[in-house]
Amino acid sequence: MAVEAGARLAGMEFSGHYGIVPLNSATTKGFWYSSATFWDGNGKELDRNGWESVPDVAQAILDTGRVWAQMNRGPENFEAGARQASPNMFLYFDRLGIDPIKQRFPIDLIYEGTVRATGGLVVDRDAHTSVPGLWAAGDVTERLRLTGASMSGAGPAISWCLASGEWAGEAAAHFAKERGELNGSAKALGLAGIRLAKGRLPQVNSRLFAKVAQEEILPIGKNAFRTLPGIASSLARLDQSWSELRDSLQADGARERVAAREAAALVQGARWIYRAAQVRTETRGLHRLREFPTRILPNWIASSWRGSTRFRSRGSRLDRR
Repeated sequence: MAVEAGARLAGMEFSGHYGIVPLNSATTKGFWYSSATFWDGNGKELDRNGWESVPDVAQAILDTGRVWAQMNRGPENFEAGARQASPNMFLYFDRLGIDPIKQRFPIDLIYEGTVRATGGLVVDRDAHTSVPGLWAAGDVTERLRLTGASMSGAGPAISWCLASGEWAGEAAAHFAKERGELNGSAKALGLAGIRLAKGRLPQVNSRLFAKVAQEEILPIGKNAFRTLPGIASSLARLDQSWSELRDSLQADGARERVAAREAAALVQGARWIYRAAQVRTETRGLHRLREFPTRILPNWIASSWRGSTRFRSRGSRLDRR
């Protein structure tokens, strides 16, 4: 919705994070990674644990079809603290009769998109998007200055959500107070899934478009490890879907319109991720490109902010330098 209004994006290529989960669970709590050992489907121990183990787990799943884990690296009181921190995850083990401290259990990966990535809407010190009257906060904004190309979950994500939410709310309230009544000057901007670009065409089910986005963005073979031909192939399909969606997706009723907008967001988000990934010809952080397995120096992120407003920490908020 923000991009329809004219907002800019940055860092969308840094979106290749998958959360490690016990098989058939949806709990992506990552605190236990550093307390676990991982083995591939052939029984070979993986080299890394912690957050950096995600690409190793992904590659092992592609190579051997399965990965196993065991929380056997934690301190003596690990289980008690872990159960208190994440009781929902241990409910999964309790129901299946698994002791994750003493037994191996199968794991899987769930794509976490731009939520634990660092890309999103570009905002200034007040969380303003540069579109008059539009602020953004939390996971929809870019967090490159906070965590660079790395995963932005846990503490950094929580602190950023709280801080940017406060800044955005304060600035928006001040703007509204100064602006006063709109006097009929407001205009609707939403298009895809709400209003058709070329008149009324035959209605298409929004689930079909959502399915296309899922098929191109969820598989670890496509998005955890990207290739230039793979990106081009996905973009060709996504671009075609976007063209059809923009011209034909319509909905009657509130629930149907929400589903239509969700489908539009999925397709567009996937397009933006792969378009940015196509340009960054290196491997950096959450962007892994097979043809270019190493980082390019100097740091692209630092140079991309040259000439822009720079930030430093002062007290409880960011300030211009």
